Amino acid sequence: MSSKSYFLCILIGFAALHLNAQTEVSGSLRDSTGAAIGNVTITYRTPGQTNVLGFAKSENNGTFQFIVREVDLDSIQLDFRHLSYRSKQVTIPNKSTHHTFVLQKGDNLLEAVSIGNPPIYSQNDTLNYRVDAFRTADDRIIADIIRKLPGIEIQDGQILYQGRPIQRYMVNNLDLMGGRYGIINNNLPADAVRNVQIIENDQPIRILDSLVFTDRASLNLEIKKYSTTGTGKLGGGGGGGPALWDMGITPITLTKNFQALTSIQTNNVGHDAAKEVRSFYSGNILDSRSPFSQDPSSFFTIKNLIAPPLQEKKWRKNQVFLGSINTLQKLKNGLELRSNLAYHRDLLIREGHLVTQYLDQEHSFVTTEQIDNRYGLQAMDVGLNLEKNIANLFFKNNLSFRGKWDRDRGNLLFNSQDPISQHRKYQGFALSNGFTGMRFIGKQLVYFNSSLDWQQSPQQLQIAPGQLEDILNIGMPYDQLEQRVDYNAFSFINSAYFIRRSGAWRIRPMLGLHYLRNHIQSELQIKSLEEEIQLGEEYRNDIQHSWIKAATGATLGFESGPWVADLGIPYTLHIIGDEIRNAFNPSLRILYRHSQQHDFTFNAASGPSFDGMERNYGGYILQSYRSLQRFQNQVLSSYSNTLRMGYQFKNELQGTFANLSYAFNQHHREYTLGTQLDELGRTTIEILDHPNEQQSHLIRGGVSQFVNQIKTILKLNLSTGISRQDFILNNRSGLRNALHFGGDLEIINNLSSILWGNYRLEHTHIHSRMATGYTNRILTTNHFLDLNFLLYSKHTIGIQQAIHNYRIQDQTSSYFLDLTYRYSINKWKMDLEMVAINLLDNHRYIQEIATDYQVIQSFYELRPRQFVLAVKFQF
Repeated sequence: MSSKSYFLCILIGFAALHLNAQTEVSGSLRDSTGAAIGNVTITYRTPGQTNVLGFAKSENNGTFQFIVREVDLDSIQLDFRHLSYRSKQVTIPNKSTHHTFVLQKGDNLLEAVSIGNPPIYSQNDTLNYRVDAFRTADDRIIADIIRKLPGIEIQDGQILYQGRPIQRYMVNNLDLMGGRYGIINNNLPADAVRNVQIIENDQPIRILDSLVFTDRASLNLEIKKYSTTGTGKLGGGGGGGPALWDMGITPITLTKNFQALTSIQTNNVGHDAAKEVRSFYSGNILDSRSPFSQDPSSFFTIKNLIAPPLQEKKWRKNQVFLGSINTLQKLKNGLELRSNLAYHRDLLIREGHLVTQYLDQEHSFVTTEQIDNRYGLQAMDVGLNLEKNIANLFFKNNLSFRGKWDRDRGNLLFNSQDPISQHRKYQGFALSNGFTGMRFIGKQLVYFNSSLDWQQSPQQLQIAPGQLEDILNIGMPYDQLEQRVDYNAFSFINSAYFIRRSGAWRIRPMLGLHYLRNHIQSELQIKSLEEEIQLGEEYRNDIQHSWIKAATGATLGFESGPWVADLGIPYTLHIIGDEIRNAFNPSLRILYRHSQQHDFTFNAASGPSFDGMERNYGGYILQSYRSLQRFQNQVLSSYSNTLRMGYQFKNELQGTFANLSYAFNQHHREYTLGTQLDELGRTTIEILDHPNEQQSHLIRGGVSQFVNQIKTILKLNLSTGISRQDFILNNRSGLRNALHFGGDLEIINNLSSILWGNYRLEHTHIHSRMATGYTNRILTTNHFLDLNFLLYSKHTIGIQQAIHNYRIQDQTSSYFLDLTYRYSINKWKMDLEMVAINLLDNHRYIQEIATDYQVIQSFYELRPRQFVLAVKFQF
């Protein structure tokens, strides 16, 4: 044997030793009669220590199995926990072997029976909300239950636990939708679910269980039985506008190894069905799409109105169609195959007008814009995901495509005398493939991540008659202004991590190489009936950018008892075109768990960043019908400091949840976006070589309480903050200071089976002071009262009332009244429902916002009074 072959054999031998340098512990659990015990939680730790190194659960046949990677331990301590059996602790040698353990019936079951079925209870890190304890006669879908639960909020479809977004949304521990959980939340019948579970400190990747701690929470729905269920509706009506329809069907199949959801929906009653397939996992390793497969940047827009903060059914004028097909199949050897297909088309109408006051150091003036917009929106998402997530291996490959086609038309009347037509076309295509793999080699976990992404987006904006004539055509009027942009981008991103743990310490070195390239082509043209006028090179772009990032660094972690800490020290070399930039971005995270009820967190980060290449162009591009912008083809860098401190409290036995956080953000840029403003509100925005700084302080807190004796949930959320920002207007520096305070109080009462309801109070106060000394105050107070009466066993009447008090001069409060009548046919799981919306026929909603140098009042035309008769059913 040659010396090379001999050396190769030695290397293979050492590799084999490392691959086997782990302990496989297996066993079975029995009671005193010899019957198998399932669903027992088994954790293992260093004897005498509190830090859990890993865990497993016993199967229905009582068997369990897990891998111990801490080969330097002579022995390990096993802890067995089950609600109906006495807890048991044993210490065993740290070697691969099989054991049989006997658990004794304990007092736990008797204690649970003595207090009845608690509405909220914990099992280790899993918090259970019993659905039946929170359900009332008008609750139909699981979202009706989740929005009531103490400690949980739903904000614009996204679910938050203790003020933070959930990490995963699962049904029977399977993530069918990959982040697009709104469609399940709004269509899964509430009576199909036994418990809503919050899994605290959820580590979704099993191979990282004993290596990487997480303080994120996930949500799981524990269903009552495997079945096909779902919802459907068939409705129509009318009112002060066109004929109305609201139709849809969403069957959901839930089995042990297969899940499927298909949904077809169409309506023109104001419901934005497309929001139900919006992803909430963006940027997460669990995301079904790469973060680069989002829509390519849009460089311009037609002039829009400010959407009112009302229920969509009161203002959204639409005609939407949505189709979605989603499947998840568990294959052999722990593989999961998930597919997602969604298509939606929407026609939107937005009508109203804006009154804008412009504030300059020398003078102020007002403009008005009467707006009548039509939006044609289309989008398609396709995804195919293959994943294996077991104790000693993780890999995931996701292939996704997104296409978007928009055609927008805007008719605008400027200052009550100048009609302007706007036409926008936007196409966006994004194709992405991402791969992630993790495996142990000896004691060391190797983690590799790679993604390949491509984007393309042709865009066009036409304005007639032509605008900005003083800038573009020496003050002479002309017929049409046209902006074209072709944008495409490519990225190839690779990262490798090596994770090793020794006792309480963990180190994760990292290497990364990223390559990004984009190409921007644009041309601004002005046209007249007599001639086509050529503009100079400053109104064209043909720019290719390349960006190489070479990253290295490490994360040092510590985990012992109640303490968890991570210190990140990454370094990145940026090669952007011909420029070389260095970036050191340290970060620190500390978690102190005082007990099962109290958590304290501290997060800090600092370092430079560079703006995306889609904003790096030197020729002017038209942003809107009267705004030009360019960035002078230079690298835009900034430096940020962030700090966040948080506290969480939980006592599930008393139904009390609370959270409090403080956040500080400081953003320093080497440049400022300077604005030139003329007497008609037209703007030209350019990069100026002038430092710019933004600062903000924000305090948020929330508390929720479930009072079981009177079946009442109380929720209170408060926030206050201050911010300051530099800006330059007409070559003069300015400073905008803003102070805001807001909060909401909600009371939900389910005590009576005849009368139930909820009350919600929202209050916002924003005080802004601008460079001119102008002070703007915006006060908003909203009251919502929903009452439901059960007249007979099958007849329910609901009254929904809202008072919106927007304190603008010469404006009064807006009062809205909706009525709902429902006749329930329980045998068929069907409801006949009559809904009257905006009974008082409010025509418009008024609100006000303030920016650096503008105070804008928006007058939005609402939907007229309408009546909808619908048949809704479950199966």
